[in-house]
Parts: sequence; C-alpha cells; structure tokens
Amino acid sequence: MVRSHGTSAPNPNVLDRLLKVIPEDVSPERRALLEPFAHMYLKRLADSEIPDLPAEQLLAEISDLLDFFDARPSDTPAIRVFTPHGAECGYETPGSVVQVVSDDSPFLVDSVTAAVARSGALVVRHLHPIAGTVRDDSGKLVEIGSARGASSRESVQHFELDRVLSEDGIRSLEDDIAAVLGDIRVVVRDFAPLSEAIKTMVETAKKSVHHYSFEEISEAVDFLNWLLDDNFVFLGYREYTVMDEGEGLGVKARPETGLGILSGRGSEPRSILLKDLPRHLANRYTG
Repeated sequence: MVRSHGTSAPNPNVLDRLLKVIPEDVSPERRALLEPFAHMYLKRLADSEIPDLPAEQLLAEISDLLDFFDARPSDTPAIRVFTPHGAECGYETPGSVVQVVSDDSPFLVDSVTAAVARSGALVVRHLHPIAGTVRDDSGKLVEIGSARGASSRESVQHFELDRVLSEDGIRSLEDDIAAVLGDIRVVVRDFAPLSEAIKTMVETAKKSVHHYSFEEISEAVDFLNWLLDDNFVFLGYREYTVMDEGEGLGVKARPETGLGILSGRGSEPRSILLKDLPRHLANRYTG
C-alpha cells in the first residue's frame, strides 16, 4: 500500500520540536531554507507516523533531502536510489529510498511510481512536496517558498520502499526513472504540436468522402474530437509513407515527423511490407 499524504497544515508541536533541534551553528542562509522545507515536508506526514520518528532523526531525513534538492544540476532532474545509513546521512529506513527532484510537470507522480513498481518493490511511504524556488547563477538554492504563483516550481519526490534493493537493482531503477523523465519531458514539450496533429487528422478525415463512407468518417471524426477533449494523453506521433520496396508496397516511418516519445529516437526505421500486415490494416493503405 502506498501512503501519500495531502497538504493539511503540519502538527505545530512536531514542527516546533523539529525547529528546536536545529543546531545553533547552522547559518542563517541554511536555516532560511531548512525551516520552510521542513514545513512543506511535514505537511505530507500523517500525525500517526510522526511519533515513531525522533525529532533529531526526522531533521536528519529532511536535511539530507534538502542537500540533495540543493545540489540538483541546473535544468536536469536529479535521481537518487539508496539505502540510508545513520553514519552517512543521520537516519535509517527498513528499505531503500528513491528520491527525485525535477521541474514540476504533469505525469510525474504516476510515472515515477510506475517505474518503482517495475522494480518489484512496494512503496510504504511517498511524499511529494512542490516548492517555489529561487536559485542563484551557480544553481544553488537561495529561497524556498510556496509553489502557488511561483515563476519556478520544483517537484521533490521521496519514496520509502519495503525492501533493500541490490546494487544492480538500484542502477536499473535509476536508469528506468531517467528514461521515464526523458519521456515526460518530450511529451510535455510537444503537447501543443501533438494536439495540432490530431486536429489535422480531423480535417483530413472530413475530406476523405471519396474513399470512405459517411458513417466511417463520422465515427473517426467523433473519436478524434473525443481524444482532443482531454480524454487521452498524447504520448507520440509519427507519419508513415507508402513506398515500393521491390518485394511489394511497404510502409516506412518518416522520422522528421516524430513528436513526443516518437521524436528522434532509435535507429533508422525499417519498412514493413503491406503483405505482412493484417488484411484490414493493409487495405487502409491500398483501398
């Protein structure tokens, strides 16, 4: 079971206890980041979870995540899968931990959660603070505030798993998450062109009266308009050309038309002969 928490105000007693154990030698600049980040973090913790975490350990967990947040390379997602040990980061968990920091974007939580699930591990706790941030010219955090109305919004995800992952498992999961975030980036980037491509398909369908029946065209147009009405997530698009391959007609992708996850990926696409396609699909190209 995944426990992912909402945005109610944190327990003031817990926040007060946490702030009291911040060492006196912490710089004002660090405290100015740590206090609002702790507030955001605790908003995602259910009260029933907090008593089991001593204030010092909870502070270490939050401080360690803030360090990771702060060190994120400019405009690049930061991904970390590890098993916390007290000597290294000041806190421990029964299983491994997954942390991801990126620009806030649609599809992040579901996509990263799916990648974690593919590792075979279960998520026992998931927190997802979203912060409005200001960074200096070197990329270091100088301010953390409310995400609402902020010009820069960053997503911080923290997953605690039910088991310790092996070194191979850690590397595999980090690679999977990196690939997922790359897919999200191009899908969000190409959202408008993908929608325009579907609108073009609608107009093309309407002009196909000499090839298809009114019923077929009407059904296709209704379906495409339904997709455009926020009923579907457009992931990729690519056009295909029908050409003579010597052995017969074939279809071949046009890489320059690719959008989303089909934009510029992989080797040169190979042709597929129409005779190797199911008849009803082949007829769409020749009928």
